[in-house]
Amino acid sequence: MLFKENINLLYREIGAFESDIIYIYSDLRGFSPFINQFVNKNKFLEVFIEPFLNKGITVIIPTFSYTTSGIFNTGITKTNLGALNNWILNHPKSERSEHPLFSYSAIGSKSREILINIGKSAFGYDCVFNRLLKFNTKFLHIGRPVSDGNTIIHFIEQNCGATYRYNKNFNVNVYRDKTYIGNNFSAFLRIRNDKNNFYGFDFKRSSKILLDKELISSANLSINLTDIQLYDAKNAFEILSNEFYKDNLLFLKPGTKLPYLDL
Repeated sequence: MLFKENINLLYREIGAFESDIIYIYSDLRGFSPFINQFVNKNKFLEVFIEPFLNKGITVIIPTFSYTTSGIFNTGITKTNLGALNNWILNHPKSERSEHPLFSYSAIGSKSREILINIGKSAFGYDCVFNRLLKFNTKFLHIGRPVSDGNTIIHFIEQNCGATYRYNKNFNVNVYRDKTYIGNNFSAFLRIRNDKNNFYGFDFKRSSKILLDKELISSANLSINLTDIQLYDAKNAFEILSNEFYKDNLLFLKPGTKLPYLDL
């Protein structure tokens, strides 16, 4: 069976087509043996996205640039992420959100509704995640285990008031092509200067919770690093928010202690 047909079958098997919006995390190294079935790399990358677009499902992928100073232009500034992230960023039909550090690109009928004129806080009021949760949005991990992380934890941290993070504004002038959008976009960042602790994130415990609650559907090509995993965004948000209130160290590396716990 051709790789393109296999991908469609795997998506159908895990229920990926039962969505309004698909948010993709990817690491395609495990799929590289199949690239010789295509005339070029671009056609290979299309296979992961086209099944959704053909069914009217909007696809969104992170295109973070982490621009902290100077100028961020949605049409020019490059992403520092992987092959599929660059593919969607350079697609002629894609839209890109305006946050200079944490931007996203999307293709589909709901692209503008979830990405354009967002709030200035990366994980706060009217951010991309805030909008995604209004739809039937699902997270799709392609070749990248759920345990490797999901940026929604930072939305949960800000929403639930994590004390090991703080808001910081960035002096970046944001443009959409030639149109000036604004300045002083902010992000909820880790405290990095504590002498005893570096508050690095960890998603392993969170992914186990989602697995234990049978929220994650999985399939693969019986080849290493080809797992495809799917789970509902709203359910994940609600479950992990409740778990964070029980344990506000949930998203931190094991062994981390908050300052007030060291007293």
